[in-house]
Amino acid sequence: MEDNEDVAKMEEFLQTKIKSQVETYFNEMNSKQATSPNAQEQAQKELRDIISPIVDPDIRQSRFDAADAKDYTRFYRENPDVDVDEVEKTFKALADAGRPTTRADISRYLTGKRFEADPTKFMSEMTERQKKQVERAVGASDMGFAGLDKAKNDPSWNNFAQNSVEDMEKALDGITF
Repeated sequence: MEDNEDVAKMEEFLQTKIKSQVETYFNEMNSKQATSPNAQEQAQKELRDIISPIVDPDIRQSRFDAADAKDYTRFYRENPDVDVDEVEKTFKALADAGRPTTRADISRYLTGKRFEADPTKFMSEMTERQKKQVERAVGASDMGFAGLDKAKNDPSWNNFAQNSVEDMEKALDGITF
């Protein structure tokens, strides 16, 4: 029984002591805040100094990931003919080096490199690319009644069902529905 009384007295003593220390601490903090108008700002700065190294890297990574996703979707939606592997390889290398940039800038840089390497080949590739874009645009346009004869006389559409799967895919290349 005496042990229980000793434990109870010890707990009471500790609670009194802790309560006293906490009250003293809060009184000191209140007096510091009352005497110093910047005390709250100082406390916030100290807290920020403690939390920032832990939280800021994750915040920066989240912002980067969001900007990266936005750039990725916008760029490839607007530039379907770009060499994805080459652009992404360069983008990743720059991001890993701590110098991320937009995919549009990377594409312009890579285009410039190809032009400098062989201007004649580059210009012929660009001409071929433009021709394909025009063909896709014409193929994707609404033919309407005026285009019905064109479609009937086009060999890729005559007896389309009898074509092999490869020929069908070739005929449909670049056409969107």
